[in-house]
Amino acid sequence: MSFEEVFKSALGNSSLGSFYDSGDISGNYAVSGDVYGHLANVYEKVSDGNWKLIQQIVPDDVQPDTFFGASVSISGNYIIVGAPKGYEHNLAGSVYVFELQADGSWMQYQKIMPVKGDRSFGSSVAISGDYIIVGASEDGPRDPNSTAQEGAAYIYERIDGGEWKFAQKLSDLDRMSSGYFGVAVAISNNYALVGAHWTDKDSGAAYMFERSMRGNWLLVQKLIADDREEYELFGRSVSISGKYAIIGAPFESENIPLNDNQHGRQILAGAAYIFERGRTGNWKQVQKLVSSDRSGGDLFGNVSISGDYAIVSATLEDKGIGKMPDKPVAGAAYIFQRGEDGYWSEIQKIVPSDRSTNNSTAFGTKVAIWGKNALVISMHGNCYIYEQRPNRLRNLWLPAAFTVLFVAIVIGTRIIINKRTIWTNKPPRPPKPTDIRR
Repeated sequence: MSFEEVFKSALGNSSLGSFYDSGDISGNYAVSGDVYGHLANVYEKVSDGNWKLIQQIVPDDVQPDTFFGASVSISGNYIIVGAPKGYEHNLAGSVYVFELQADGSWMQYQKIMPVKGDRSFGSSVAISGDYIIVGASEDGPRDPNSTAQEGAAYIYERIDGGEWKFAQKLSDLDRMSSGYFGVAVAISNNYALVGAHWTDKDSGAAYMFERSMRGNWLLVQKLIADDREEYELFGRSVSISGKYAIIGAPFESENIPLNDNQHGRQILAGAAYIFERGRTGNWKQVQKLVSSDRSGGDLFGNVSISGDYAIVSATLEDKGIGKMPDKPVAGAAYIFQRGEDGYWSEIQKIVPSDRSTNNSTAFGTKVAIWGKNALVISMHGNCYIYEQRPNRLRNLWLPAAFTVLFVAIVIGTRIIINKRTIWTNKPPRPPKPTDIRR
């Protein structure tokens, strides 16, 4: 089984600077954001099995410079889109909820505003069932002259099928002045994960919260890499599925030769870390993931996980394309699968079909995986969807094998029949001498 590219949507215009940097996939629907177009694109896998763009959703109160589409997430019949507004204006953002209608269209269901007008509210979003988490990574002191960016995250809950209501504000215990808590968020059932990649001298951390029986979200653990070092940006990307979490550290540089300085970039290969929740409820790092062809400057570390599969992109990977001045990077994504022994193995490296053109620059600015489907966003406006399908070579060999087997059975049957015919029609046995005497 391998993941094959089944859809590519090129709606951005690189000459205008339009790009997607957000995307998500769930079931037969996918969504990508376009901040310059002030919209989000919704894709559907239709009855014939093909994916197509079905709608471009916009908020009811659409305004320029709101960064609508900077973050997106989808779960079931709901899509949420973040609009953190222009960071330079110290303005509060907002989040929009869209609901799938009976006729197949998506309509705005709710607009969520921050409780106290926190800056960059909506810079990251995630939804899981009745829970929404919103990141405000640039939230800081109320002093308008302050540039501190401690960050925050907000939980919203939906009760009895109504609107989502504010439930709780989350913050880390460290309260770093520039920790960027909330730069990445994820939620799965009763667990929420928040990244803070600038915490602890940019080594980074992620914070795990659990919903208690009373409905309170409690910080249960601070997650860090076992081999953490400064400036690795651990927590820049996070994802959670069941009892597994994955955290990206795109600036990780361990085991990269000091003379590795491709294209003048720093030694930033990147890594991702798998954490597993044990029987006691503690989360423990169980594996560090790196690409099979890692090298300096790849920035391997945008992550997503679903069940036994994980996807990690390296947005600046450039193997095999040459050192072209107008094409310094291309990007790639890597699929990992959890085996029966619990070990996560790289099973495939995926690159876009238009890798040789500028349209695929920085392939993997955002990745998502759900079931047998994966989504990859590139900086120049392309949305790629991959589906897990049987290997084509296997598809060719299986019919051939059955044909050979069938022919062998037919030939064997004829041989057996012919042998029986020869035995049955052979001449009669000559009489023995004793028979003649008689």
